[in-house]
Amino acid sequence: MSLNAEGTDEALAEEPRHVKEVADVSKIHRKGKEAQAFVKANGMNSDWCILIDFSHDLYTKRMFIYDLKAGKIIKTALVSHGFGPGNTIDHVVFSNVPNSYCSSEGKYRIGIRSYSNWGVHFHYKMHGLEKTNSNAFKRLVVLHSYEYAECDWPTTASAGCPVVCDDVMNYIDSKIKASTNKKILLWIFK
Repeated sequence: MSLNAEGTDEALAEEPRHVKEVADVSKIHRKGKEAQAFVKANGMNSDWCILIDFSHDLYTKRMFIYDLKAGKIIKTALVSHGFGPGNTIDHVVFSNVPNSYCSSEGKYRIGIRSYSNWGVHFHYKMHGLEKTNSNAFKRLVVLHSYEYAECDWPTTASAGCPVVCDDVMNYIDSKIKASTNKKILLWIFK
């Protein structure tokens, strides 16, 4: 049940699964409180951030757009993880090594908007802020969408990038554009 280089899993057709929400979001609220302190200490946007909890499987809406001021979840979404060795639809393996095709855990600063060959044809650069994701920019790990990703079905696995559907990417883009402080926190964890 591992993911292949195309980001597909032959077992997907064999196992009936359904998209679900995270039932207990207390962990997300704890991370939200930690994120509040982090952005304040680092001069980042204190209005909102993106939290991604990869302890959940590919069928779970594990991306959280989080309102830091109100301490609440604004939006949830499906998001992909890397297809590198050991990754499955149920399990994420982290790596910071170039060409590992794995996601990297840790805090990131979302960078500039740039052209993308996929999805809505723009992406956001990601700058790793920790030892566990310091190679993100060099590895070309970016926040982007993919034209075949549907908002109501799991997105395909990626080469390490968090990949969302076009509608979610447009939503994030509009929030970034409306923000006065463009230093947005994106935090990947398990």
